[in-house]
Amino acid sequence: GTRTHYFGTLAAGPAVDDAWDPGVIYPMLGRNNLAGQAKTALFPQGRSDLPSLSPDLAVVEGLADGMAATLLASPWLTDTSAAVGLAPRDIRAFPAATGFTSPAVVASVAWELTLRANGVASPGTPATWLARITNPSVTARLYNLINPYVTYQGAHGVIAAPTDISSMYAQVQRLQEAKQSGEPADLAPLFNNQELLVMLQPFGVLWPQSPEQWPFYAEDWSPDPLTQGPDSATTPLPGFTLSMAGAQLLPNPQIPVAGQPVPPALVYPNITPGEVSYGKFFLTYDREFTLGVATVPDLATTSAVIEVVVDGQIRSPYLFGTGFPASYTFTLKGNAGDVSDPTRHFVRIRLISPLVPQPDLATTVNLTWTHHP
Repeated sequence: GTRTHYFGTLAAGPAVDDAWDPGVIYPMLGRNNLAGQAKTALFPQGRSDLPSLSPDLAVVEGLADGMAATLLASPWLTDTSAAVGLAPRDIRAFPAATGFTSPAVVASVAWELTLRANGVASPGTPATWLARITNPSVTARLYNLINPYVTYQGAHGVIAAPTDISSMYAQVQRLQEAKQSGEPADLAPLFNNQELLVMLQPFGVLWPQSPEQWPFYAEDWSPDPLTQGPDSATTPLPGFTLSMAGAQLLPNPQIPVAGQPVPPALVYPNITPGEVSYGKFFLTYDREFTLGVATVPDLATTSAVIEVVVDGQIRSPYLFGTGFPASYTFTLKGNAGDVSDPTRHFVRIRLISPLVPQPDLATTVNLTWTHHP
């Protein structure tokens, strides 16, 4: 039933053998579950220790550790980077004041939320963890990913409209929802805004008192639904900068193939907040667009490629750079049957340069109407 899959690896050998280690297996299964919910089109790396990721990927990487810790009733998982087997790592460790773009913060917050939801005073002890954290369903909704959304009365009923990409803000707010039939606990009284403000401050997160105060990660390209989507020919889209300043080299998951060049040992996965940007817009009517990307410096003078993914369709990205087309033409759907509920489209723009650090790229997306129905 999942829309995408995460591929992980297990070590097998005389020094490190993970084949029966739930501290390795559970985080892998967690990433597969979370990535399979298709709230991000970025690929997990299996690393929750990275300092900062695009917020939608930080949710997947960090909450996978939270899922594993809840199942094991312990924040101690296995350090897969260690040279010996069963080396422990504590998911409560996180970089100082980095907020919800840090997967380590997401993992540590997930554990704290689990403690509180199960009546354990932080930090607790192994004995209290095992005695109290016995039903993973207590915090199951934390791992059911959603987009931030607003509700309003439409022509045919109440509409829940997505307002941004997936992030940890929406997941934490899920704990404030009313108890549903079959759920083992009513969490809303435990996680009111004031409690969350105090609880999350040590993690570098100043919890907003309303969703309107959350940070918005997707730039609004059509603030008025009646504008019928962006048209760069009349109003240029806001520019932004793609930067590899926070990029880190990671082991290359590519497997060597006989007869082919040996792949590099380390690559940049291009998944930090500076390397990924998002836009969003409304459409009531179907609209044909021409898509282009301009950068300074020009892509022709660099080895970079810009990847544009529309509505999460990672299998058919639009690529810009040397050897790729200068523009693409496509049609996006609206919802002419209900003008009160226009179709929401999300666009992801990503800098791809796995081997070479690139200079900052001042970037402009050009999305122009090519057909007016």
